[in-house]
Amino acid sequence: MTTQAAPDRGARRIPRRWLRILFYLGIIVFVLIPLLAFGGSNLFLASAWGRGFLAGKIEKITRLEASIGGASWSPWNGISLSNVRLMQPPALRKAVPQPVAKIEKIRLEPVWSAWLRGHREIRALHLDSPKIVLPLQLISQLIPPTPEQKPAQPTATPEPSPEVAANPTPVAPVPEPDPLTGPTSLEVQPSPPKPQPPPIVAPPLPPTPPKPKKPVPTSWIHLHDASFSIVYAGINTPIFELNHLTSSLPVAGDAASSTLRIGSMNCAGRTVFSNLKAPLTWKAPFLDLKPVELETDGLKMSLEARLGMLAGLPAQFEYKFPAQSVPEILTTAGSQMKLEKASLHARLIGLLLAPASIQGDLVAELEKVSVKAGDLERDFDTGRLVTILRQGSISCVDARLIGDDLSFLGNATLRPDGRSAGILRMVAPPESIENLVRRMLPKLNEPPKLTELSTPQRVALDLEMYGRLEKSITLSLGHGGPSIGISTTGTP
Repeated sequence: MTTQAAPDRGARRIPRRWLRILFYLGIIVFVLIPLLAFGGSNLFLASAWGRGFLAGKIEKITRLEASIGGASWSPWNGISLSNVRLMQPPALRKAVPQPVAKIEKIRLEPVWSAWLRGHREIRALHLDSPKIVLPLQLISQLIPPTPEQKPAQPTATPEPSPEVAANPTPVAPVPEPDPLTGPTSLEVQPSPPKPQPPPIVAPPLPPTPPKPKKPVPTSWIHLHDASFSIVYAGINTPIFELNHLTSSLPVAGDAASSTLRIGSMNCAGRTVFSNLKAPLTWKAPFLDLKPVELETDGLKMSLEARLGMLAGLPAQFEYKFPAQSVPEILTTAGSQMKLEKASLHARLIGLLLAPASIQGDLVAELEKVSVKAGDLERDFDTGRLVTILRQGSISCVDARLIGDDLSFLGNATLRPDGRSAGILRMVAPPESIENLVRRMLPKLNEPPKLTELSTPQRVALDLEMYGRLEKSITLSLGHGGPSIGISTTGTP
């Protein structure tokens, strides 16, 4: 007769209501807490404290006062910032009311799996309607360039000199056999060994093929209706402008291509080209705009650019206007200029994150120039203009128009802080210079101070200018001649 083991009364099953409680707690931990954290973080970002926290981070990087209108994030939409502004330095806000940067919306698409591992990888960056206004006075102050460190010169390691023993052991000379008597012994010389066949050399193994690189997804910066301008505080007309720029720029990862669209590029208020559509190519670490041939109003030109995704963001821009005839140019003073032949070459190069490092050069050559202002017309045989940009200062190192009856030679410098100075020498017969001065300065009471030259038919008038463009400048008519003050609007 078999007996069955009695059930263990101490082993009790967990009641169902506890299982339900654990289930609900799991829902709270894995569902409700992430939702609460998501909602709470977005409430913090939307608050004044959250926006101030993010603005402080931007100010620490840019060294400019920043403000953010709104911020939010989500796992599927990334991180979004709206109405972002970087203000001008307090000393420039009155002269330049526009902020340094105004961006309607910024959206980042992070690679969340990389962020969880501690790597801040961005799949894409969207910038809607970014508008950049960079005063020339700010370029040399925004972010100073890091000083270049010269590499240490390698020192050649001297080779050790051969050591000579103090008492070298003498070597006994080897006796040579007598060529007449031959060897003294009659020993049988062994026969020479039979030649052996050359060894068989196995052919070299083929090189191991390199392992295929793992594809890296391309990262992009998407620009929509962007604009960029360089201005001078106190002058309304921008020095340089790019308007209505739209493109998707590949900036990291595998090779890619895209298209750049620019509505217009202006220099000193004049349109250089409009409606540009050019191809872009990306091959790490460079984003290239290959030479693009353009034609505006029958004038041919070309431009190219390169941006390196390296430390400091090195960039280069080059513009070429080949020698050709220019029918007519209307100057800002209302005069007309015709050029039988003109050429221009301009270039900018430097680090975008160190604006003070940006350098520029502009060289223009002119032939057979005709200028007409009202009823006054003058012809010049040649002309030349050489201008450079260094550390925010623009210097015209050589400006000249050479003609038979009238010639101009001058140079000038404009500092980032507004100081300017220049000199323009006019060489012509005395009556021609007096006529020009009366036209330019009809209210001048005292005659200018002329400088005599070696030829009595020619005299020179040195117009010396100095002052601050945002306030006023002083014009001296000759060494020791009369001086007059001129406002920045051009009114004496």
